[in-house]
Amino acid sequence: MTDREKDSLAAQVLAVIQARFDPPGPEDTVDILERARRQMQAPAPARSPSPVAAPVPVPVPEPVRAPFVPSGPAPDLRLVDRCLLAAGALLLAVYFFRLTRASLQVYFTPDDLMNLYRSWIFSAGSLLKANLLFFLNSDFGRPMGSLWYRVIVDFAGFHPYWFHASNLAILAANIWLTYAVARRLAGSREIAALTALAMAYQRRLAWLYFDTGFIYDVLCYFFLFAALALYLRARERDAALRPWQWTGLFVLYICALNSKEMAVMLPAFLGSYELLYHPPAAWQPAALYRWLLREGRATLIAGAVAVLFVVGRSTGPLSLTHNAAYRPSFTWTQFMLTSRHFAGDFLAMPDWPAWAVLGLWTALALVAWLLRSRVLAFAWLFLMLSPLPIAFIATRGSTQYYVCVFGWMLYAAVLLVKLASLALGGVPLPDWWLVRARGAALFVVLMAILYWAYKPLGYAGLTSVSEEAPDNRHTVEQLHAAAPALRKGSSLLFLNDPVRPEWYNLLFMVQLSYADPSLRIFRVKEMKQHPNDREIASYDYVFDYRDGRFLVLKQPGPPGI
Repeated sequence: MTDREKDSLAAQVLAVIQARFDPPGPEDTVDILERARRQMQAPAPARSPSPVAAPVPVPVPEPVRAPFVPSGPAPDLRLVDRCLLAAGALLLAVYFFRLTRASLQVYFTPDDLMNLYRSWIFSAGSLLKANLLFFLNSDFGRPMGSLWYRVIVDFAGFHPYWFHASNLAILAANIWLTYAVARRLAGSREIAALTALAMAYQRRLAWLYFDTGFIYDVLCYFFLFAALALYLRARERDAALRPWQWTGLFVLYICALNSKEMAVMLPAFLGSYELLYHPPAAWQPAALYRWLLREGRATLIAGAVAVLFVVGRSTGPLSLTHNAAYRPSFTWTQFMLTSRHFAGDFLAMPDWPAWAVLGLWTALALVAWLLRSRVLAFAWLFLMLSPLPIAFIATRGSTQYYVCVFGWMLYAAVLLVKLASLALGGVPLPDWWLVRARGAALFVVLMAILYWAYKPLGYAGLTSVSEEAPDNRHTVEQLHAAAPALRKGSSLLFLNDPVRPEWYNLLFMVQLSYADPSLRIFRVKEMKQHPNDREIASYDYVFDYRDGRFLVLKQPGPPGI
């Protein structure tokens, strides 16, 4: 409403009020009408325009480019993960087989012959008893490995192919168990796949793939990580183990202990997991007591089994502690000696000083603490605790650290993924797409690099495989070419043979290849003086070895009678 209209309305209202309380006369009425007419005709007073401020320029923002998003909605991630898992497993299987298939052509090594003979010469009942009474020493030493040898030789005979095929099958299963354990620890398929790839083939562990004499390490890893996978799967939802899971856990643990002493550290692994992933609600005695009875229950029971095993295996005439190579020396000097040896052997950098090893351990612990990473902390505890069973005895080769290497590879995989995540942090891609693409790229690139580095090596440098195994094959082939069959219970004299005097390989090869434990083997190499003609004539068979061939100088008529 304008000012003019407001004045007009005010005049009308005033006139109405005056008429109500003081009715106008004729003159007043004429005057009122005249005033109203003039007021209505008067022009509105002119107003000076208000000053207008100069327009302020408004910056126009540059258009923001929308990030690239794959067209359409996000796919079913479960289907994507299954496809990636299947593709990765297929690639890893091809990678592993291409690097290890040469082992299927390898013959028995000297350690193979000794282990196989020991598992075969004793009764099956005594072998079964040794596995059940796991805490007692026996003639088999590590009875689970002897059971493996015995089953294969009874069903497949003295043929190395089936031993190597079985060994590779267990190693392939170990790759899957590595993936399963790493995935539950890290909560990441990407980290699990990289850890499995790193553990699938290690040049420093090459004896595992080509020499079945190391089946004890392979079986120990299999049963130990099967037990860990079972436990982690049950506990990742903070659930208590069911009766069948308790049974499975301790059956697997006992099998691992029967495979090799490295498995004794399972209670430490379980305790480390519970402390990091299911810690006590408080550190007061009452809360700790409740935590031990619930979260720490498996650790306590497995620890009791481990103590029973250590005490039982450390006593008695058959204990390995009577062997100087296995007699422990619980000193800091011995601990650092074995630690330096492993670091130098595994990292191909010999003569590591003690300060360098300690510095490396400290740096790894510091990184895990700074990143507040449970999986890095577990990996660090694993790589520190797992070598303890062999940390105080004479130094061993890197193959003996097969179980321990898992901690190092898990730690490396976590760091690699974290670094890759930082490097790709600004890439404009949705998380569901970026994480899977990054993991697939890392997996394929790392596999290509490792394959390129490992493929030309084969089993070069493994003397037991490249030199001693072919010698054993040649010995058996020449022996059977000279004498296709031998009479049971016969006595055999070897005037000469290609086996070292201090080795028992000839005894193993003869009895195993002819499947006859009643054959008696005598070697002139082991005698103080050469037998005379009369003594030679007392043997059923007399062999000589000339120019790489066995010759039969005497035999008791047609063989097999």
